[in-house]
Amino acid sequence: MGRQLYVQILTSLLPFLKTWALKTCLMSRNLADPQNLQITELISTKPVISDEFNSLGDIGWYSSVYFMAMSIPQLLFGKLNARYPIRWTYSTAMVCFMVGSAVCGAAPNSPAFIVGRALAGMGSSGLLVATLSLVPFLAPPTKTPILIGLFAATMGVGDACGPLLGGVFTQNVSWRWIVSP
Repeated sequence: MGRQLYVQILTSLLPFLKTWALKTCLMSRNLADPQNLQITELISTKPVISDEFNSLGDIGWYSSVYFMAMSIPQLLFGKLNARYPIRWTYSTAMVCFMVGSAVCGAAPNSPAFIVGRALAGMGSSGLLVATLSLVPFLAPPTKTPILIGLFAATMGVGDACGPLLGGVFTQNVSWRWIVSP
């Protein structure tokens, strides 16, 4: 009985998965990769960054400013998504995230790195809100939980792989590759 129900559920989901697979993959990649990996990869690179900048006192700001800048403007981005096309707010947030990441990658000192992290966090906030605002346009109400579950799964993968990738990039290439777009 349980196997038949499982097969029935999968066959009913198959057309939905075929139709929305590309959009889901692209959106979940946009949600998990830039944001989550920016957060978790930095865990293993903080000592190297603080050594390069000779700024042990700023090490707490490297993650904190990202989280603050990601948390504060979420309501603003929600309002912007309600008033303007999500495409524009999503694109603006992506540009802000990319500029912040580029500033981080090219930072000559710790204050410039912190400013870049703040810009990237603000862009990350807009990406998160805009991505979740797109769900009702991409899926019918009965399939919305599946889509949200896929987003959460990709964030889980980012949480698991981030510190490992951060260590690999830091040891083999450079920490600047982690925070660069």
